[in-house]
Amino acid sequence: MVGEIKMKLLILIGLLIFNSVNASEVCDKYSILAGEVMEARQLGIDIVEVVHLVPNYKDLVVYAYYFPKWDSEERQQEEIGEFKVTAYLECDKKFPDDKKESKK
Repeated sequence: MVGEIKMKLLILIGLLIFNSVNASEVCDKYSILAGEVMEARQLGIDIVEVVHLVPNYKDLVVYAYYFPKWDSEERQQEEIGEFKVTAYLECDKKFPDDKKESKK
């Protein structure tokens, strides 16, 4: 499971770096990355290990680790979902609508 999370994180970093052409896509992928980071948090993977996997997103990782690690699968999935939404909204704030439209 830990190896799977590491692989997902590395793939998502590649997608964010090389395949994003507009703000909406960047925020979609950033949200997915945030979900994977929170999943790592919920699985109890050490923060240092996650930061080493995604050093360009250290702030996101650190923020995720301020949230509690839940015992129940249901609560973990809720936390992951909520964190993805928060990440998307924060990303979206950085790209005003006029920039999104001009990049299409």
